[in-house]
Parts: sequence; structure tokens; C-alpha cells
Amino acid sequence: MAGREGEEAFRIIDNELRDPANNHCAECGGESTHANLTLGIFVCPVCAGIHADMNRRVRSLHQDYMSVGDAMRLVDIGNARSRMKWMAKYNPRDYEEPEPSTPKDSIKEFIWLKYEGNWEGDPATYDMRYDRFPSLRPPPLPRMNSDLPTPNFRRPPRTTSRTKKSLKKKKRSKSDSASESEEEGVVIMTHQGPVSVSPSAAVVGQVAQAQQAQQMQQMQRMQQAQLQMQQMQQM
Repeated sequence: MAGREGEEAFRIIDNELRDPANNHCAECGGESTHANLTLGIFVCPVCAGIHADMNRRVRSLHQDYMSVGDAMRLVDIGNARSRMKWMAKYNPRDYEEPEPSTPKDSIKEFIWLKYEGNWEGDPATYDMRYDRFPSLRPPPLPRMNSDLPTPNFRRPPRTTSRTKKSLKKKKRSKSDSASESEEEGVVIMTHQGPVSVSPSAAVVGQVAQAQQAQQMQQMQRMQQAQLQMQQMQQM
């Protein structure tokens, strides 16, 4: 790299290589010596050659010139974020991940499946650092202690035949008291004097008295109107 821009790009890339995910090849986990600027990832020499054969833009980290824009592309993506996208739907049972000692043909097939297959997903659900460096994985949640006693849940008591009979007696006593209150009756005043009637009859009598009072008021208004008409005719 030459010039100020090259020095700045080298400084940025060197800082990115401090991330364990970027310091190891995004494909096989070997030492990162090259950058795939098409995908924004760090790779080893073997995987860099495979990507170059697939017409992807590959540069050496220490021998080739890279601009600040190239370096920032590696910052924006990087190995961890790239893996989260391209291997979101990856299943280890379908195809085993390669290692630095894996034959080149197997690595090439893996790279083709990774970027041309159907492992891509969004949003991503994978983090490369947890696979390559298990110590970075957050600790699992503590398991419940099986030695603890299970809580004792008690069911409500069932209603037996005795309780059912007692409930029936209570209902009967309530109905009897209601009938007794109806038989006691209510005393109302009429034009013939006080009369004792049942509650239902008392309600009917009160309604009848209200109707009679309304009729009396109407008759009084009619009489007053007739008197006023007669007085006006005499004048």
C-alpha cells in the first residue's frame, strides 16, 4: 500500500483483524491473509483463490493496494455479519463445515452452497464467533433444581349428597319466607277506609289511585275552562 490513503486503509484493516472472527478465514477458519471485497470478508490464501476463480474481487491484506472505501466495506460487513446472513438457514447435518485441512474441492463445494444455495436468510440468526470461539458464547440459563418439592395443589371439596340436600333446604326456606311475606299483605287507604291486601293487589290499587287522581285533575281543568268561556261571553 502506498500513500496516505493506503496507510489509513491499512490502519483500519489492522484494527478489524483484532476481531477474532475477522482474524480467521470466513470459510475454513484458517489465518486471514486476504480480503474478498465483493463480499466484504476476510479469507485465507486457499479460499481467496477459490473466490478469485468465481470472479470475485480479492486483494492481499499486506501486498495489494486498497482504498479507504475498500477498508470501510470490510468494516461494514466483516466475517461475523456475513455469516449471520449467508448461513442463517445452514444446518450442519446437511453439509459439514470445512477446516484448514479440508481438501480444496470440498471447500469449493461448501463456498458454492453458501453463496449460491439457499442458506441465506434475513434477519440473520447466527454469529460466527460463537462457533469458532465457544468461550465467547453467553452462559446458558440455569436449570431448575429437580430436588425441590413440587407444589401441593388442593382441589376444592366436592359437593356430596348431604351438601346438596342442605342447599335445597335453604332454597325452600327462602321461597317459604317470600310466600309468607306475600301472605302478610299491605294496608292501603281507600274511600271506604283502611283495607289489608296482598303486595300485588296493593300495587294495583296504587296504580288505580294514581289514575283516579289524574282524571280528577283533568275534570277540574275542564270546569275552569268552561267558567272562563262563560265569563267572556257575558262581557
